[in-house]
Amino acid sequence: SVHRAVKDAFKDSAVFLKDYNMSEKAQANFEVWRDIAKEVVEKDRRAVIEGALKEKVAEACAGNNIRAVKISLDSEANKCTLGGTVATTATMTEDWKALAELLEADVPCLSMLKLKPVDGDREAPAAADNEWILCIWAPPPQSDSHTSYLKDSNMVS
Repeated sequence: SVHRAVKDAFKDSAVFLKDYNMSEKAQANFEVWRDIAKEVVEKDRRAVIEGALKEKVAEACAGNNIRAVKISLDSEANKCTLGGTVATTATMTEDWKALAELLEADVPCLSMLKLKPVDGDREAPAAADNEWILCIWAPPPQSDSHTSYLKDSNMVS
């Protein structure tokens, strides 16, 4: 999209904190923009990345012994901490199941999953050393069980 292209073009010199969509010309006045800017700046505290998390991600990037890194979120302290790791095994399927086991039923988190396959793993996509996906765990509603949610969403077979 055009707005993504603009953001990408200026990403080295500008940090865009919020997209503001005007639905009426009346919303295009300085007072509205000033109030929105003030609210965004006051609320936008960049999350602190814990040292142990940084070290474990660096270790995972440097070798092929760690498949996934779980990132625990501490919203009160606005901090990301190391929630666990998954060692690389023979197949991506085994590693994915191990990552799913790290998830807690009612605790949202992020996980970084390294895509580079190990020798002989035909299930994993062809990927370079530095290619990862970011997995977001948002627990299901309280009425659903954790296990059925995982099975229904095809996270594990």
